[in-house]
Amino acid sequence: KAKKMLQETTAHCSKAAKDYEEASKTRQEESAALAQAMEIIKAGNTQYGFVAVRNASSANSEAEEEDAHAQDDVSLTEEVKDELAGMEAETYDVAPSFLEVAATLKSSSTSASKAADHADAEGDAAGEVVQTLIQQLQATQVEQEKKKKYCEKELETKNAAKTALDTKLEETNTNIQYRRSVATAAAAEVKKFDTKIRASKASIRKATQLRKKSLEIFEKGSKNRHLAIKILRQAMSHLSTYYSKAGVATDRQKVVFDTINSALTDIRSEEKQAAAAEAVQVKDFEKLQGDARDEYDAFMKEMTTVKASAAKNVVLLAEEKEKKDNIVTDREAVQDQLKGLRQECNGLLKNFDDNTKARNFQVSQLRDVKDILAGSSTAARTG
Repeated sequence: KAKKMLQETTAHCSKAAKDYEEASKTRQEESAALAQAMEIIKAGNTQYGFVAVRNASSANSEAEEEDAHAQDDVSLTEEVKDELAGMEAETYDVAPSFLEVAATLKSSSTSASKAADHADAEGDAAGEVVQTLIQQLQATQVEQEKKKKYCEKELETKNAAKTALDTKLEETNTNIQYRRSVATAAAAEVKKFDTKIRASKASIRKATQLRKKSLEIFEKGSKNRHLAIKILRQAMSHLSTYYSKAGVATDRQKVVFDTINSALTDIRSEEKQAAAAEAVQVKDFEKLQGDARDEYDAFMKEMTTVKASAAKNVVLLAEEKEKKDNIVTDREAVQDQLKGLRQECNGLLKNFDDNTKARNFQVSQLRDVKDILAGSSTAARTG
């Protein structure tokens, strides 16, 4: 797209340069044509004066001279017509001496009858040149008006395009800032979940160590208790055998057996309580492990969601950056086009009213010249 806009801009600028070159050439040609027209009118004035004051001579001599003047006039008129072809003017400074020359032509044309006939022919030639100039000025005005409309439309279009691109660029910059803030927030969330997961793992490791130590204590105590019970049973068995062989039952025997039985009861009770406590600890540890797994899974799920969102945001951020690059490229192309348009159009737009006014006045002057050449004694339009 940017390449296409660059090609269009290049073509547009090339056309503008070519138009400027042609306009410069035609302005020079018009200036030359105006100067030639003045020479024709001045030449006619000189010829009329010469006819008015010269001494009479032979009729053949007069006819030859008049034919020679007529040939010169026609040649000059055709040359002026050639100069006028393709003429386009931008500024005009037509001297008001058109009226003075026309008045001189008019007053000079009242000389001798032969000179009057020659003056009529000369006036017709001058009138044709003046009419050609009027038509050229009017055609130039039409072209300038067309170019003015073109410039105004193109400038409006390009300025609107630049404004739209400025708006898009501002929106894109806002989106980029938003995407960057989302990326920062996502990174903070991932870090937070990572911290929680590490803390959860550390808690499980510590609980496992405590559980292992507690189990070791229980197993050691249980082993000792079972060993004590075994020893006490052996002792009671030995005493029972002894007292049975002796065939004697004494109070001491009863006290001994009661003591041993009491100890056995206490040890069994202690073992039972320890086993119950161990079972509770096992159950609590299993629950802790289950809760830790659930918490870990929840953290991982949330972190995975955040990471997925962050990855998507990275893609969107890259797209916004690429979009910005394209907008900047398009904006630069439009700015270059605007620069070329301003170079081409600013002078025309700035001077259009003044040039139109000057051109209209020149047309009025030339029409007064035609009227004077046709017999009028005043310049009704321009005084």
